[in-house]
Amino acid sequence: MISLQIHWSKAPKKGKGLILPVIFLAISLLVVAALVPYSSSGTMEVFDEDGQLVSSVTTETTRDVNQNFAASTLVVFLKMNIPTFILLVIYGVVRIRMSKKTFEIEMDDFDLE
Repeated sequence: MISLQIHWSKAPKKGKGLILPVIFLAISLLVVAALVPYSSSGTMEVFDEDGQLVSSVTTETTRDVNQNFAASTLVVFLKMNIPTFILLVIYGVVRIRMSKKTFEIEMDDFDLE
C-alpha cells in the first residue's frame, strides 16, 4: 500500500496521490457514523405476533454519558485516521521532492543558456 501511495504521488496529476487518503478518511467517517445510533436516547418497543404492545422501555442519556461518548468517538476517529495521516505525509514528502527536482532542472537549464 505504501509503494502504491508513493507511485500515485509521483503522478503528474496531484489528485491521484490523494486517492488512498480519501478512501481511508471515508472509512473512518463511516465507522464514526456507525457509532451514532448507540449514543442516542429513545424508546424500544416489543410487540407480540398480533401486533399488541408487550413492553416499552424508554432510555435517556445523561450529559456525562454524552460527553464520554463524544470523547470516545473522537478517539476512534483519530485512531482510524492514523493511516490517512501517514499517507498524506508520504504524499507531501514525494511532492516536495518532485518540486525540488523540477526546480533544480529548471535552474540547470537556466544556467546553460
